Amino acid sequence: MKITSVKNEKELAVFGVEFSENEWEEILNKEILKASKNLKLPGYRPGKVPLEIAKKNINETNCFIKALNVAKEKSEEWLVDQNEFKKISDDICDFEPVESKPENKEKGKINFVISFAKFPQFKVKNTKELKADGLVTKVSKEMVDAAINQELSKNEMMAPKNGPAKKGDMVVIDFKGFVDNKAFDGGEATNYELKLGSKSFIDNFEDQLIGLKAGDSKDVNVTFPKDYHVPNLKGKKAKFEVKVNVVNEIETPKLNDEFVKSLNIKDVTTVANYKKHLEEQIQKNIDTNLDNAIQNVLSKQLVEMVPDSVKIHEKLVINVAEIFISRLMLSLIGKVVSLDEFIKLIGGGKGAITKEKLIDEEKKQAKDYIKIKFALKQYANEQKIEVTDKDMDSEIKNILANSKTKESEIRDDFSIYSSVKREVLDKKVFEFLKKEILKNIK
Repeated sequence: MKITSVKNEKELAVFGVEFSENEWEEILNKEILKASKNLKLPGYRPGKVPLEIAKKNINETNCFIKALNVAKEKSEEWLVDQNEFKKISDDICDFEPVESKPENKEKGKINFVISFAKFPQFKVKNTKELKADGLVTKVSKEMVDAAINQELSKNEMMAPKNGPAKKGDMVVIDFKGFVDNKAFDGGEATNYELKLGSKSFIDNFEDQLIGLKAGDSKDVNVTFPKDYHVPNLKGKKAKFEVKVNVVNEIETPKLNDEFVKSLNIKDVTTVANYKKHLEEQIQKNIDTNLDNAIQNVLSKQLVEMVPDSVKIHEKLVINVAEIFISRLMLSLIGKVVSLDEFIKLIGGGKGAITKEKLIDEEKKQAKDYIKIKFALKQYANEQKIEVTDKDMDSEIKNILANSKTKESEIRDDFSIYSSVKREVLDKKVFEFLKKEILKNIK
């Protein structure tokens, strides 16, 4: 094989690769021999038909197509290790080609035109413009108060009362609903617990129970919302026959030292200690989740930085989407199968998940992922962020500690080594930008 041309275009790096006549003939003959193993001709044992005779009795077109696919894969794998490719590899955003086209220029020789998508050039935001709206970095008094109220609610006690129900009370009711004087499915229950004022029932249902005592009955009239989840009830007027079995008054404990002691928290026995304990716990949770929160905020901004004028090759999107789908298969069923089989295995055949919906969703995520890669590369160039040998040594050490991969398999394979290096660069740029976002938080 040899490289016959290199075109470093605006959006693509295009290479011409040529197989010599002998190289191509060797690949084609192997496919013909494979096909000849199934031939049954008089005077020859299976698999022992001479090549020239086999050629006359097999489908040479099929053999030619299969040989082309083999040659295509060989040329793609071979090309990324060549110096001509390595010289411009930093500009190429994925070592998987977006297109490989065979061209038969001379009899007996096969040529391929192999195209790789390049990183586009565009303007990214000044790091001082990176936003962190709504990002919480420090605990507030309101957070501590909310945590206290939640704990008090968890320790509420209920006591039956003879008086009328008021807002905040828990009533136990039987009810049966009617629309157009006919009972409807799902509109009936017995001994149902309902906290008045919780707004868990439609319209003003709960308000109409205020003032009732245990043993009272009442017809409650309501109207279902126009966007109600049950189609035949949308916007319908309904009547509910309701009987109140029990009215419970909810008693919320008071926040005092006695309550704090009842929680059995080590070294926390007073209200002041308890508030300090909650503040520390909430801050710890904020710190733990802050990295992910910043990453989500940053990722969204990086996607938005890529102008609409930047073209993303469809094949590049498909390449990434296929990786995402494979990962999804491994996480859900533990193996990679055909897309049709996967849809059946996860129960998507009834229309909830279709092959088309899955592909469209993964392609959307793939586009966002690619845009993030584009933006990170641009920041790396502008901020002159580079991967050092020390960075690579550390990353390879992590890989070896978590897999059975040999160090030589990473360092000696240009494609693998370069992919690891790109991941390390992305991480470094991400960490740099996250620190910049923290600086911008007022």
